[in-house]
Amino acid sequence: MKSMLNRSLAGMMLLLPVFAIMCGCMRVNVLQAQLPQPGITQPVAEPRPSAQLAIPTEKDPTRHYRVGPKDVLRVDERSDPEISNTYTVTAEGNILLPYIGPVKVADLTVDEIRENLKKVLGDYGIRTPNPQVGVQTYLSKVVYVVGQVATPGPIIMNADMLTVQQAVVAAGFPTPDAALKKTKVITPHPVNPVVREVNLDDILYRGKMEHNMMLSPGDYVYIPAKYNVNLGGAIDELIRPFQGISDLYYRMSFYNNGGYGGYNNNND
Repeated sequence: MKSMLNRSLAGMMLLLPVFAIMCGCMRVNVLQAQLPQPGITQPVAEPRPSAQLAIPTEKDPTRHYRVGPKDVLRVDERSDPEISNTYTVTAEGNILLPYIGPVKVADLTVDEIRENLKKVLGDYGIRTPNPQVGVQTYLSKVVYVVGQVATPGPIIMNADMLTVQQAVVAAGFPTPDAALKKTKVITPHPVNPVVREVNLDDILYRGKMEHNMMLSPGDYVYIPAKYNVNLGGAIDELIRPFQGISDLYYRMSFYNNGGYGGYNNNND
């Protein structure tokens, strides 16, 4: 029994150097994998969207809003509860106040509407009016983001203008198939639409905000696909050589068989 135990211990002792060498090799491989290898480009982290804006806040038209038709305003006046209500801006650009009638609000900011209502309510007989005005629902201004984004469609603006970055982020970011460097901003026009190309990759992932142009209501941002293939044209290109061969074969057979009274090889 002792001799068997001694043999087992001796065998284990012989195997220990082998295990040590194997562990050393594994350690070297791991360290080599972690170190940069010459001539091999190391992968970079996935880029993240930039949150920068190149426009000074005090001059930023994306922080101001001029009311338009279909917008819904909330007006509160403690001195006259009947005035306190929500109002939808009419197609003519007015809100209809009880006992007062239409009051012009279109193309005015909330502060300008407040000052205008102070005058109107004062003329109506309310002493020291202090109306509070806010936009409850934005509906009058829209831009469109179409193509390779998560949720293409209209983007309702809560400012007079939006940047390309803001619109694309609101549309859920580009898809992996988006050709970011070929993005186009289109301003529609019945005769002369304006098309501008913008590098969306620079804006979203490289922080180059000089390309982050302003969008006006009605503008389109179109993000094409990387592989925008005309399938019909591609098929035509593929089969064109074979069409040429088949046409030649058909013409040869046609004339060889006396088509249109032509030459016939079978005249012996």
